Amino acid sequence: MKKLSFTFDKELFGAFQHGDWKKEAEVEDEINDFLKKIKTIYVGNGVNIASYTGIFFASFDTQHANDDANGDPPYLMLNVDEVLDTQNHDERAKSSRRRFFIVIDPGNKLTFEEEVPECAFINLY
Repeated sequence: MKKLSFTFDKELFGAFQHGDWKKEAEVEDEINDFLKKIKTIYVGNGVNIASYTGIFFASFDTQHANDDANGDPPYLMLNVDEVLDTQNHDERAKSSRRRFFIVIDPGNKLTFEEEVPECAFINLY
């Protein structure tokens, strides 16, 4: 099936740290193109697995990509919004959007795998 991977090595993580918005947009576009055909996402933390069903949109939060004044380590956050899978605008307006976050540290590998049609697993190594 389909697979999409990013390794947030010195080059890629560094691009986010240095405000390379073109690289950020390129990665977001690849993720969102992958998610267009996905109806269910499974995300695990090693103990529990959560599932989300709907239409998805991913974006990065780079606010903490650099060390802060307190010396905290840098990280990125991938925000994935879930919206109700319906074309009925009234139902969509009443539904609450759910969001989940994936914290990415320098050196992490983020993988999206479509194991069965319209169903993907997101893994972070």
